[in-house]
Amino acid sequence: SILVAGAILALFVVIALLAGVIAPADPARQSLIQRLRPPGHATAQGFTYWMGTDELGRDLLSRGLHGARASMAVAVASVAVSLVV
Repeated sequence: SILVAGAILALFVVIALLAGVIAPADPARQSLIQRLRPPGHATAQGFTYWMGTDELGRDLLSRGLHGARASMAVAVASVAVSLVV
């Protein structure tokens, strides 16, 4: 219960901190040829979009991993402000 919640939080923090290392692609790189691909789509070059792509062909897994970093920053800032108040 508490241990599981702590482990999930620790995993989320590690993923947020290492997003630049573990993300399979540049989250801002666009490829209109690869737009709206389904999860698990593999290209001819051997790259797999594990969560698919968005309307601009950006890798959703990479965008989610980098988004975790922004979410963690907002969470830490809001807790810090609430502690000060």
